[in-house]
Amino acid sequence: MMWKRMSFMAVLIAIFAVCFYWMNQSYDPLARYPYADEADREVLLEYLDQEDINYLITQQITPQEIMPFIEVEGFEITNTHWYATALEAQEDDVDYIVNFINAYRSQMTYDTLEDVLMHYSYSDLIRYFETSADYDEQSTLISNPEEFTLVLKDHATVFSYEPKDLVLLEHLPVVSTKGNSKGFYLQSEAAEALTQLLEDAKEINGTNAGGFVIDQAYTSFETQVALYEEGLENYGDRVSWFVDLPGESEFQLGYTVSFALEDDEWNEKIQIKKDGSFDYTECEESLTDLQRQQIAWLRENAYRYGFVIRYEEGKEEHTKNAWQPFTLRYVGEEYARVMHDQNKCMEEMNFAS
Repeated sequence: MMWKRMSFMAVLIAIFAVCFYWMNQSYDPLARYPYADEADREVLLEYLDQEDINYLITQQITPQEIMPFIEVEGFEITNTHWYATALEAQEDDVDYIVNFINAYRSQMTYDTLEDVLMHYSYSDLIRYFETSADYDEQSTLISNPEEFTLVLKDHATVFSYEPKDLVLLEHLPVVSTKGNSKGFYLQSEAAEALTQLLEDAKEINGTNAGGFVIDQAYTSFETQVALYEEGLENYGDRVSWFVDLPGESEFQLGYTVSFALEDDEWNEKIQIKKDGSFDYTECEESLTDLQRQQIAWLRENAYRYGFVIRYEEGKEEHTKNAWQPFTLRYVGEEYARVMHDQNKCMEEMNFAS
């Protein structure tokens, strides 16, 4: 009886082994993956192990997302969505994209990846990731720098972003560029509003543009580097009150413009007291009658054209900039009116609402 029982058990084990063998031979690791055709399936099975296939299925990665990258050296399946989003946002060689994502994924977020690549080139992003600490190691890259009410504060940077809608400020009074500049530019909407503002400003004294002369508009990252280096020499540890860090200047957005002061020593005359307050007495004494009229006119009328005085007197605690009476920022007529009526600077506004 014992022998018969053992023989029966042996037969069962043999049958089980045979069944298991044939089941294993016919097992399809991609049985739960309904998207791929036969050609894709062959490639997937060649390059992915069971753990990868499980990830493929649970993350619902489609062939359109994975197939362009799966054969690239360094491909990581956990980065597949990143590769695909990057390629869709900004086309480039797939090998380059794989290497870029593998190297810098930890310095980005997936939620903002598409926006970032819509506004910055791969090479600019690499330069930012590798050199951002040169000026501000705490900087945070703005993913979408096109918002016309964007405020660059708290270490926010647009790095080397260049607006796409810049137009030349033609037929407007500007300082001499001495052949070193291609001219002054603003975003088209701001340029149109500025043209109207200067046309109406002649009511100040009856002269062209009311005597206003443009001395700064859109400023590139490279130019801001030079301005900041010069500011360091002139102002030392006070530089942040007068000149913004490269990438953190709102002149780079194309919505900010400033008019020339006859007295180039305006900033040097500003006194910062021990308590942190500002004394503009010497600055105000140096103003001409025309400049006083211009400042008063801007305070009363700039908002009608969608502009505000960006760094107003009494708002230094918010703006972190000293008073610059001839620096205007375009925010649109609706917001400008609110800021004028409520005596608010941009840092005090909630533009999202």
